[in-house]
Amino acid sequence: MDSIRTRQILDYVKTRKPGTLKELMQKFRISSATVHRDVVALAARDAVGLMRVGLLACFAFAPAAVRAERIALANGTASCLVDTWGGRVLSCRMNGEEILWQEGPSARENGPWVHGGIPVAWPWFGRLGGGDGDIHGYAWKSEFRVRERTADRVVLSLETESATLRYEIELSDGLSLCAETTNRSGFPYPLSVAFHPYFRVGERDSVSVEGIDEAPVPVTNAVDRGVGFDAAAPRKTYCLHDAALGRTLRIEAENSTGVNLWNPGAEKKCPGFIPGDGWRRFVAVEPYARGVNRFLVLKPHEKHVLRMKVTCAGFGGMAVK
Repeated sequence: MDSIRTRQILDYVKTRKPGTLKELMQKFRISSATVHRDVVALAARDAVGLMRVGLLACFAFAPAAVRAERIALANGTASCLVDTWGGRVLSCRMNGEEILWQEGPSARENGPWVHGGIPVAWPWFGRLGGGDGDIHGYAWKSEFRVRERTADRVVLSLETESATLRYEIELSDGLSLCAETTNRSGFPYPLSVAFHPYFRVGERDSVSVEGIDEAPVPVTNAVDRGVGFDAAAPRKTYCLHDAALGRTLRIEAENSTGVNLWNPGAEKKCPGFIPGDGWRRFVAVEPYARGVNRFLVLKPHEKHVLRMKVTCAGFGGMAVK
C-alpha cells in the first residue's frame, strides 16, 4: 500500500467530506478497488474517524436495482405491512387500530429521508458529515433480502462489504423488532443503530410520554430531545399516552443506550417532506444504541443486538414500572 497516497486520501476526506466514491477516484486517479483496499487498511487504525467523515459509507454499499416487495403479516389480534425496500414497517394495526403514521407511499429511490412507519437507522443514527443526505445511514434506502417468512414473522437481511444487518419483524401480543449487526470484517466496525417509529396520534398536543424523565413529558411544542444512559440498558420502557385517541402505546427497548423524543412542529425543520399539518399526527419515540463519539465499535466478528416491542391498550391502561 502506498502510505503517502493513503495519507493524502485521509487528509482529503477529513477536510472535504466527499459524498461519493467517484470524487475520490477522480481526485487521485485511482481505481475503486485501490480506494477500497486503502480504506480497509485505514479503518483498522481509525475506523470511527473514517466513519465520521463519511469515507466508509462511500464504499460500503452500492444500491441495488429495486425489486422490493411488500409483505403482509397477521395473527389473531394484529397485522402489519413490511416493505423490503428499507425494511420499513409501513403499517401496523392492533385490535383494529392503526398505530403508525405514514405520509404516503414509501419512496423507493435514493432521495431525501422519507417520513412515516418504522424505518431503521443503520449503520448510523443521526447526521453524518452534517448534510441531510447523510441522515440515519442507508438501510432505509436499501433493498433487503427475505431470509425467512411465516404468517406472522419475517426475517430480512442487508449485507455490506464489512457487516450484515439481520432484521426480524414479528407479531405476537404486539409488534417486535430485532436488529442484529454482525461485523464480518477483520477490523473494528463503527456502529450506531436506532428504530425510528412514527406513532400515530390524534393530536400532538394531547400526548405525553412517560419514561423519558421523572415525570411524563407533554409534547406541546417541537421537540428533539435525546436522553442517553451511562451504559447499555437491559430493558427500558416508555409509554405514549394519547388522550385524543384514548389509548396508550407501550414501547420496550432492550440493549439501548438512549432514546430520542422527536416532533418537528409547525416549522418542520427537518429533511424530507411532511404534508400540511402532518406534524400534528405523529410523535416519534426512538430507542438507539451508540457509544463514545456517537459510535459503538464492534470488534472483528462481534455482534450487536437492539430490540423494541410495541403494545397497545386503552388510555392510561399501561404505565412504566
